[in-house]
Amino acid sequence: MIRRAVSKGSKLSVPWLSPRRVTIFLLTLPICIFFFATRHSFSSRNFRSITESSINQPYQSIMSVSGGTCIIDSTMTPYKEFKCSLTVQYDSHRINPGQELTPTLTAIAPSVVRPSSKLEGNALYTILTVDPDAPSKKNPYRAPWLHWLRVNIPASAFQNEYNDGWAEGSGESVVSYMGPAPPSETGLHRYIFLVFKQSGPVQVDQSAAKLIQRNNFDWHAWVKQQHVQFELLEGNYFNAQHH
Repeated sequence: MIRRAVSKGSKLSVPWLSPRRVTIFLLTLPICIFFFATRHSFSSRNFRSITESSINQPYQSIMSVSGGTCIIDSTMTPYKEFKCSLTVQYDSHRINPGQELTPTLTAIAPSVVRPSSKLEGNALYTILTVDPDAPSKKNPYRAPWLHWLRVNIPASAFQNEYNDGWAEGSGESVVSYMGPAPPSETGLHRYIFLVFKQSGPVQVDQSAAKLIQRNNFDWHAWVKQQHVQFELLEGNYFNAQHH
């Protein structure tokens, strides 16, 4: 082994650490720090912006609301447009058009369904609820799925501000309420409520009503069998998905 002697008083020399290189390093260090900090800050802002926009962006691809009118992009519903002002409330939860609710919250029929339109005291009304996305929006081969059909509802049933239980005692049930039950991995489903004014009473045949299938329900074909005219007043809708 060969050892290099270092005399007392001499300076230790490091070949790569020359004064010139030290100077260059000290000059470029602040620039490197600034570049790294700026890039990190931009990346954080960009990620936060993308995340927030993804969360807050409404689900516009399935239905839009324009000037108080709900516009549906599906052929699996009785109507593509309707006045979107119907009050639908599950206990204390009043739905806004397009709001996402859980199947658990909406498992039981809403406690309040109230049109904003002026109702005639001696007229009768119908409530229809369908899902145009059964079993999925991409492949709705079982749509529209009938979730609720109730007829001969008197105008007085809509007048009480807190008319809990009105669905059980007012009008006649053709098909009982069924809460949302979207299959897993099928995304959001729309649940559309429509209220109609009847030109006269509907003769409900309970034996025939039991034969009505919920899947592929044809509203217009059913209407023709009733010999009663149905005037669409308004509606509302919410979204739900499998949990």
